[in-house]
Amino acid sequence: MYIIGVDDRTSVITMLGRMLKKIDPGGEHRFYTDPFEVIKELNKPIEVAFLDVEMPGMDGIELAKRIVKRYPFCNIIFLTGYSEYMPSAFDMHASGYLLKPFSEKKVRDALQHLRHKPFSIDSRPVRVQCFGSFEVFVNDEPVKFKRQKSKETLAYLIDRKGALCNMDMLIGNIEPDKAPDDPTKSKIRVYIGDIIVSFLALGIEDLIV
Repeated sequence: MYIIGVDDRTSVITMLGRMLKKIDPGGEHRFYTDPFEVIKELNKPIEVAFLDVEMPGMDGIELAKRIVKRYPFCNIIFLTGYSEYMPSAFDMHASGYLLKPFSEKKVRDALQHLRHKPFSIDSRPVRVQCFGSFEVFVNDEPVKFKRQKSKETLAYLIDRKGALCNMDMLIGNIEPDKAPDDPTKSKIRVYIGDIIVSFLALGIEDLIV
């Protein structure tokens, strides 16, 4: 899993890092003592974020809101020494809440009861070819779209590597010669709808958020 840990105390993230290495040996784990560094590096979908609640400059609740705004299916697990922050964690629909000092067993239990199931590429029969001609394969069969522009839209979304993009960004890349007016926006919605309908037929519609 791609997991991040954020705490202004180096000792806490060092300990968390040792635990995650045992629990998730094949995963990618990154750790921060400055929450603003996390904001700068929100360029890859995060599956789990362990966040200290009390940090200088930006608390864990605010950081969680920013992460979830970018990646809605990120599992937030709050770390704190104070139980009074639990209502705020519940308001965020967090996956977990660990009181310090936490044990390896507590971390393991939290990861086994995540709100959003982590994505596993091994469990999906999906393959995307980005070199040469752009194609999407499901069980080694190419996915068919009604419109070429639908494939271009999907290619752009994949190039964004999971980051959110708004309507103006889509128009600028998919229909660069068109004005960002209502007819053009309707076209973009048609392309997105085509992708979703094609994916629905194959049971992989949740790849598009």
